[in-house]
Amino acid sequence: MEKKIKGYRYVFLLCLILSFGTQFIYIISDTLTLTLLQKIVIVMIQILSIGGYSHFYLYNQSIEKRRKGIKYVHWIVFVIYCLNLFYVLFLDPDFGRQMFKTTLTFEEYLEYNVNLDLFETIQLFIQGYHNGVVSLETLLRNIIGNMVVFMPMGYFLPYLFKKQRKFMIFFITIFFIVLGVEILQVFLRIGSGDIDDLFLNVVGSLLMYLILRCLPIGYRYHIKGRE
Repeated sequence: MEKKIKGYRYVFLLCLILSFGTQFIYIISDTLTLTLLQKIVIVMIQILSIGGYSHFYLYNQSIEKRRKGIKYVHWIVFVIYCLNLFYVLFLDPDFGRQMFKTTLTFEEYLEYNVNLDLFETIQLFIQGYHNGVVSLETLLRNIIGNMVVFMPMGYFLPYLFKKQRKFMIFFITIFFIVLGVEILQVFLRIGSGDIDDLFLNVVGSLLMYLILRCLPIGYRYHIKGRE
């Protein structure tokens, strides 16, 4: 049984090394490109590999060691998520993240890349889709994608930080995190400062937070109660 468990651990470890290796090659390569779906798959493989390896590593440990181990695993996965999020938001060339590469002055960049009218961008994408100008993939990536990208925060923040289990504290935290991202993207000229992005990012996080609070899993992972 022990050999079988070690075998499972090595399989998950191999998957983890291969997924990180693929991601590293993509980052340093000037020619290799990955679709959004492929990037999500790579990150999911990383997370599942860490979870699988940790499960079999902690399999025969005491309850106390397993609890501590699970907490450490959450921190590791959270850091990996944050690093991937940072790369996508600030460095990924596939999303046009090239700092200060525009020829526009900062004032011109503000004029063309800042939107403070709520729902204007969302309506433009929907109208563009109906008119055949915007593809369904582009529509979903910009609306659903903006909701999903910060959703994990609705799980990790309450789990790792007790104060984040209170709704208003979580809401204020995620609001200013997303607002800070939007401001930095404009300042570094690598994206638009869009109130619709802010709205969708925050709504996605709150949706995950509220779903977990309504499910029994909320107690198990200390997202509500037992504080």
